[in-house]
Amino acid sequence: MKTRKHFLKISAIALSLTLLFSSVGITALAAEKTPQGMIEENRDFEQAHSDMLYAMFEAMLRHDDDFDISGYGLEYSQENLQATFDAIRGVFPEIFYLDTMQCSGYYDYNSDKWYMKDITFVYSMNANEAAEKLTAFYAKADEYLALVDDTMDDFTKALILHDALALNSHYKAPNSNTYTLMVEGWGRCECYAEAYAYLLAQVGIKSEIVSSDNMNHEWMKIRLGGDDYYYNIDLTWDDPNFSNGEHQDFASHQFFLLSDAEIQDAKYGNDRHYGYTTNYPSTDATFDNHTNLHSQTNPFFAVNGTLYTLIEKNEKGYIATYDYQTDSYTEMLEINDVWYDGSQYSWWPGNYSSIAAYDGLLYFNTPDAVYTYNPVTREKTLFSRYTGSDLLYGMYIRDGKVYGLAAANPNVARTSVELGEPVMNYVLGDTDGDGIVNIVDATIIQYHLAEYSLLTGKRLKAADFDKNGTVDINDVTAIQIYINL
Repeated sequence: MKTRKHFLKISAIALSLTLLFSSVGITALAAEKTPQGMIEENRDFEQAHSDMLYAMFEAMLRHDDDFDISGYGLEYSQENLQATFDAIRGVFPEIFYLDTMQCSGYYDYNSDKWYMKDITFVYSMNANEAAEKLTAFYAKADEYLALVDDTMDDFTKALILHDALALNSHYKAPNSNTYTLMVEGWGRCECYAEAYAYLLAQVGIKSEIVSSDNMNHEWMKIRLGGDDYYYNIDLTWDDPNFSNGEHQDFASHQFFLLSDAEIQDAKYGNDRHYGYTTNYPSTDATFDNHTNLHSQTNPFFAVNGTLYTLIEKNEKGYIATYDYQTDSYTEMLEINDVWYDGSQYSWWPGNYSSIAAYDGLLYFNTPDAVYTYNPVTREKTLFSRYTGSDLLYGMYIRDGKVYGLAAANPNVARTSVELGEPVMNYVLGDTDGDGIVNIVDATIIQYHLAEYSLLTGKRLKAADFDKNGTVDINDVTAIQIYINL
């Protein structure tokens, strides 16, 4: 995963204090421009003109109006111009503001052929607006990328990002692009595929955008691990928020990591995929028979490297861990509440809990409350009681708020009810989030005081070791005393 460097700004006092400790490198995980060659759509054309396309991509990031293409020897044809445009829009998802591309000059390289000389870019927005939206694009991508880390394997990264996009997006075609999907949470099928491909590229997972004219549809293939095994993923059709965004707590996995033979199978009826070509045939069927995975409609979350979700069994709910290698669940917490239908003598069969995660804690609902579950301590704690006349038939977390989904019964539309801000789960003094208070944490506070790398959120709260409401040098001293006791 890429990182952005911070500029050093250290006061004389902070510098003198820093010399007392071992040097610590502090960086923040962040989205960057799409790495070259990580997303493909038309492999032969893109590989043949890789350097040209990347140079054009960087020119568009600068919002240049023109590009001298004469040094790349691209023969003039409408097909080549269209292929260039499609490649830029497909394999560099952050160039959502490119409207059209025109060839404004040619040169005669020899007596038989004409080659492109000048390319003019036509944008859908001015440079300032493009810069603002690109900043928002990267910022939202950072929020998604914060859900994964380099200790996770490719399967876990792909699953967590898949579910996060599904939870926060819904299908809407007109005027959509990768910006609307990433930042505003809506778009058509190619927007889903390209935004997902962008996030995967940031964590080192290569993908191919796949399209079918017969289906009027796009999805993708991704490569897992270091092997050349590619698998189909259709995020659009795995998103139950298909038209209106009502189901913020569901994420289907029916079309996650399927082989070509499986995704083309007639058993899917109108949902089978056909009429497409690919440079990466998906022949490995490792995940085709993962029944537990593909039948799961609750999202997965990673806490300390372990996958968690919520399953239903014998009309009860369970928070459970998931092992994808064996496609098996291990039950951790039973949710045996009953959703009564208005009387104390009859109830709706089944469990209507949903699951969410925030800062290392899992959240789930009962009919009249939302609870947290700490996977480390296995403690269940009341987060918020719902006092409305309806019952909660689900919950979710979005934009730093916890919402319950209230309804009179499970067969009618649910209404979002705000229940508060999620809990910050931290250890006092643990400013690097590793669960241990040591000299590194004291040094991080010094970096914060020197404005080298500012602490925010729970880590800023953790830095107030003496609990006086202010982070200062006294907290550094208090941590030193604590660790030397």
